[in-house]
Amino acid sequence: MIDALIKAGYVNFVLESTYGKKKELFARCLTNYYESNADRLDRELGNTDTPKTLHFVAFAGTQSRIGTTTQAMQYAGYLVDQGCRACYVEENNDEVPQLLLQSYQYAVHTKDCITYAGIPMYMKKTMAEMQKMNFEYFVLDMGDINREDFDGNLFLADGVKRVMVAGVKPNEWQQTKYVRNNAMCSDVSFIFSFSPTEDMEAVSSTFSNSILFAGYVPDMFARNQEDLAAGYRMLFPEKEYKDNSQKRKQKGRQKNKSQAERGTARRRL
Repeated sequence: MIDALIKAGYVNFVLESTYGKKKELFARCLTNYYESNADRLDRELGNTDTPKTLHFVAFAGTQSRIGTTTQAMQYAGYLVDQGCRACYVEENNDEVPQLLLQSYQYAVHTKDCITYAGIPMYMKKTMAEMQKMNFEYFVLDMGDINREDFDGNLFLADGVKRVMVAGVKPNEWQQTKYVRNNAMCSDVSFIFSFSPTEDMEAVSSTFSNSILFAGYVPDMFARNQEDLAAGYRMLFPEKEYKDNSQKRKQKGRQKNKSQAERGTARRRL
């Protein structure tokens, strides 16, 4: 039931049985208590949980406007919904979290973190800084690989899982092949955006490794990700999640106190 409600956009739940506690938690949900106190709650949770291995997943695009940020946000949302302690880090200069804060009325700004739809978002963090943060999964949005300010050192750093977002249109395919044949991308996983069903078999035959075809996602914060879940398990070994997702799944959802709403109600006009 909770899974169905989360996918429908309902992310605030009061599960207490006593009237007084119900009233207290309901008031917290209405006043953005959990977003405003995210740092303190994270520290408290960190004091009770056993430290885990850190995971860094870097998303880069073969070109601009290919859906890199959308795919990074989708994966970050997927991890949050699985109960993982995950965040999104923008490692380019698009300033999407800041622009989102200016546009969406339920986005919450706490220190250097902007939270929306249950996803904590940061901008421009070094590897050293991230290693000190209270998260286990870092979804890095590297932006267009062709940019002069592309952080190749971070993208190629040891311990970083690399994902390239690509396309199959004629102008996109040429760039996709160029990136695929680049030595620095030999171990990169590929996610294809906006791919016609008719092209999927032919595209798949040109790759030795498995690739993921992402469906059309006009809302990067959409939570109906059943079509992507199997693909994520294929690209990212499921053993990474077994130790820390299942036993904390409910706890993670309790922390996911986003006020995100679908449609124009979420946007400041």
